[in-house]
This record gives sequence, C-alpha cells and structure tokens, in this order.
Amino acid sequence: MNEQQAILARDMIDMIRHYPDNAGVLSYLESFASSIALLLDDKSIVNWYDIAGVCDQRYYSLNQGKPIPLNTTLLDECEKRLKPYLPSWDTDAGLSSMSTLQDIVVRLNEIIEMEGKESLDQLGSYIVGTLIVDEVGWTLYETNETVQRIADLGADIETGKSEDEWVQEGWKEIKDLVSKLNTEHKITYPNV
Repeated sequence: MNEQQAILARDMIDMIRHYPDNAGVLSYLESFASSIALLLDDKSIVNWYDIAGVCDQRYYSLNQGKPIPLNTTLLDECEKRLKPYLPSWDTDAGLSSMSTLQDIVVRLNEIIEMEGKESLDQLGSYIVGTLIVDEVGWTLYETNETVQRIADLGADIETGKSEDEWVQEGWKEIKDLVSKLNTEHKITYPNV
C-alpha cells in the first residue's frame, strides 16, 4: 500500500509541476488529494494535505488573476519523503539511461521485457515514469500521438490489477504501439 501511495503522489506532483497554469487540473488534483487525505486519515506515508494545499493556493491565485509562484519547495519536500517508498526501478531493473528518442524507445522495450517479472501495474508506473516524468520522454509525449497513447495506457494500467481484463487489453495495446515505434524509428531491440 505504501508503494502505491508513493507512486500516486509522485505522479500527482509531476502533474502539478507540468500544469501549474491549468486551474482545472489544479482543482481536480486538490480535490483528489483532499479526498485521499480524509480517507486514509493518519495512516498515510504521504502528506496529502500538503499536496492539496499547493494546488489550492495556486488555483485560487490563478482565479483571482494574481498568480503566485507554485510552492516548489513544499513539492520538493514531499518528493523527498516519498523516495524510500518508491521502487528503485532505474537501478534494480537494470534499465538503461535516457538521453535521446532512441533511448526512450529502448527503455519502453526493456519495460515490456520485464513482463512476468513485475506486475502489470508496476510496469505501467515505469512507463509513466519514462514518458511523463523524464524530460526527454515528456518532449516526445507532447509531440507524438503514439507515445501519448502509450503513456495514457500506462497511467491507466498503473491503477489496475494485472488480472483485470481491461489491464490485459491495455498492456497488449502498449506492446503493439511500442512495436510500431520500433518500426518507425528503425530500432531492432535488443541489438540497437
């Protein structure tokens, strides 16, 4: 449960950082974080009220036409508290480092090869980390519809269970789309 909370909080913080001027996203995230805080009470590793507060503060300042800077200091503190609970998939899974588009596609192939070794929801979180959190992945996400679909499916799968039929269907679609990227970018995995 702690790992799932940490992954969810990490993804929410990433969304806050990527959409600091979108009042709709901030309002949704504030409401979601507040609901989680009420549901979990004091049993959480995440201070959901801090996340909700950052969203709330920025949301209201945007609506008043006097935006204050996003409280990145508090977000940084939240991220530091999450680190011990997040899977250390960069090192534990042996995934390669990324600096180019080709590296992103290779990373997606590496994640797919982990099927059977990790749960599909875990693999979905790796995909989100690769395509949304990573700067190169984010740039690719913003410019490539196939990558957008892979990231969206990864985010959906991250919230499901491996045995759910829709998770299985989403995973199959991700594999098909990564195969399409391999063809588009002339990547032969694993011998790139």
